[in-house]
Amino acid sequence: MSANTQSPEQASKLTTLRFLSIVDLEKRERNALDALATELRQRHLDVEPVFIMGKPYQEIIKTAKQYEVDVVTMATHGSKGLSHLVFGSTAEKVVRLAPCPVLTVKHPEHDFVE
Repeated sequence: MSANTQSPEQASKLTTLRFLSIVDLEKRERNALDALATELRQRHLDVEPVFIMGKPYQEIIKTAKQYEVDVVTMATHGSKGLSHLVFGSTAEKVVRLAPCPVLTVKHPEHDFVE
């Protein structure tokens, strides 16, 4: 099979993904959030899952104020160059505008530990 050729199974998966509705996406993400909250509670952490739709940096800042959170923890994608210039950085905006400390965690690019 060439690089541009997909099996019928792969094409079917892609077609299915293209036609997910906003409702389906929201349901999937809410379920993922609930599963994460359950896992954290099993580790004896006190969490309150909050699902909000909107512009990410604005909603994070608004929610941090509303819930009077102690710290916002978020991952960064490490975008550089044109994509960072065009789209900006959600983490950067949250760090600048949040009413509390913000802990950013960069996803490791390399695994240096064996």
